[in-house]
Amino acid sequence: MGLKANLSMIYQGVKHVIRNVFCIKDGQMTNYAILQTSHRLEKGLCIRNPRPGWGFDKAEKLVALIIKEKKSCTPDKTSIDIGMAVIASYIVEKEKQPSEMVKLNKLKELIISADLNLPKKNDFGGTFLLRKEDVLQDESVEKLFISRHSVRDFADTPVDLTKLSRAITLALRAPSACNRQATQIYVISGNDRIKAGSSNEYHADKYLIITGNKRAFALSELNDWIVSSAVFCGYLSLALHAEGIASCVFRKEIIQESKYNNKIKSMCHIPDDEQIILEMAIGNYKDSFKVPVSYRRDTKEVLHYIS
Repeated sequence: MGLKANLSMIYQGVKHVIRNVFCIKDGQMTNYAILQTSHRLEKGLCIRNPRPGWGFDKAEKLVALIIKEKKSCTPDKTSIDIGMAVIASYIVEKEKQPSEMVKLNKLKELIISADLNLPKKNDFGGTFLLRKEDVLQDESVEKLFISRHSVRDFADTPVDLTKLSRAITLALRAPSACNRQATQIYVISGNDRIKAGSSNEYHADKYLIITGNKRAFALSELNDWIVSSAVFCGYLSLALHAEGIASCVFRKEIIQESKYNNKIKSMCHIPDDEQIILEMAIGNYKDSFKVPVSYRRDTKEVLHYIS
């Protein structure tokens, strides 16, 4: 490819980035901010020993977001219902901790002043208790999808590496652009993650670092390595569950480098032409554990037939 063609490709790449910047310049939509903040609270409610005072800032932010969304021209009822249910679950959990009463009362006053009527039954958000047999007793495809949850409290036992290898073999059946299979998986321990400057509050046995090889794609395919590796990760989460391994997917910094990512790249000897896309905590299922409700939208809300 000649210089002129390369410059043209670079120009198209810059335009692509600029278009994305202009698309998000007005900030995140409120209903999606509600879903994001709600799930952050749900995640904390699943941790075995959350730190004192955790979540009050997120709960207050969630109240403000719900108020804003309710005042919008076309409020998103689903996101509001989810946010309200998560706040209600958070309050129930905090009421079990006498040391949190001062902050909890402040939160309740905020809810009353906003005239929000929290639900008594939380079908839309919060957490619920599962048993190991609830998620592993059936091998049907529907059961596989419905029973997979993001787990944030793992058993204190080592993962069977043979099962992990089998799960990765299955996940490699995922579609990738022109079958380039540009994804690599690096396995580190919970202690390795702590050494790299992060934490292991989920008590995960291992962490999978998922990378995409940028040089597997042409400049005209800018960021396609992110798409292919993310598709692989979706397959992997189901394949792990099929093998009886619990998991939780973490987003990573894509645009900006982070100190943690740099330390992981050094620790795992990840080459410069690979980018860290996602990280997965994995471990064995405990006999019982809490998971977020993570209410899903109705199919009719997302399925559009174009005639």
